[in-house]
Amino acid sequence: MPRLIPSFSTLFPPDHPPCYDIFVIDIFGVLHDGCSTYSDAVPALRALTSRARTVLLSNSSRTGPQIVAELERKHSIRRHDYHDIITSGDTTKAFLIEALEAHRTKGTTEYTESFHPAPDFDTLGDADARAFATHHLHTLNFYLLGTAEYHSSIYTALPALTLSLDLTLCDFVFLGAVIPLLPNDQLDLQSEASVRRHYDSFLLQCRELNLPMVCANPDVFSPQGEGILHIGSGYVARMYEEAGGKVLYFGKPCRRVYEQVMKVVGEGKRERIVCVGDNLETDVKGAVEAGLDVIWVAGGVHEAAIHGELVAGEGGKKSVGNLQEAEAEELEAALERVCKKFDGAKSTYFVRYLKW
Repeated sequence: MPRLIPSFSTLFPPDHPPCYDIFVIDIFGVLHDGCSTYSDAVPALRALTSRARTVLLSNSSRTGPQIVAELERKHSIRRHDYHDIITSGDTTKAFLIEALEAHRTKGTTEYTESFHPAPDFDTLGDADARAFATHHLHTLNFYLLGTAEYHSSIYTALPALTLSLDLTLCDFVFLGAVIPLLPNDQLDLQSEASVRRHYDSFLLQCRELNLPMVCANPDVFSPQGEGILHIGSGYVARMYEEAGGKVLYFGKPCRRVYEQVMKVVGEGKRERIVCVGDNLETDVKGAVEAGLDVIWVAGGVHEAAIHGELVAGEGGKKSVGNLQEAEAEELEAALERVCKKFDGAKSTYFVRYLKW
């Protein structure tokens, strides 16, 4: 079981070198809950930034500048409170730029001399941009599951692409948000049954047309404050896979976003990096598969599940059911049981909240 650390200052022992030089930090569920800023998170972030390099790594389908503006406007997190920011939206945009360049050079000497036959992509986010262009880019039309407010900064920067409302004319579906398919449609983002009813026929149509789906946010659920979880893009992407469709994921836990991190901080510094996140399926799994240490923040997307395990206890032993007040031993046991529900994902450390 990973070791409980009481706070992040533990990683900077007096009279000893710090345990890590680079902190790659999730945003939703670590710095804020989708609505409110966690009270200890911003001071902790500032303390880390004054002592190490901090990279905010978000699964948001929006681009970095959009998240920078939102963090300052809604959460009083200034641009100088961290060093770098990378989002799934940024990674998706970079991939599409690369794929469009490959499409542009099709049939040219530049293309054929560097071409190596590549299979179509799998479902783990490992697609080669050249393969995507070869197999799927033809009309350069795409269908948007998202909003202009959130996602126009991606596709307006790619003038070769054309937004279309006709699926039969499209090369792929861009999945950036779970939204009503028609303006007056009713959709309950807290109800799996509602989302399934709403999207089933649409996804079957996409599958019949053999359209790949580009998922710019793999999160299945996202926190929305006060313990509320909304169904995320990753849920709809999984529905499409269940229907037999192909999905290309960007963001944690897929390797591409960690490759981007290494480009920013330097490949040779891998052993000095620790990731910080609340989601076992994305933050913890992604870091472990990338060969990086990771601190699991328990007070995030899984807090309700952990609370349930604490209340239920083990062997009939009841607990206070509170992350702050639970004894370390019973908290570790509860976390172990939650981890088992997610294929035994294991972090290097765990902490109750981001706190200095």
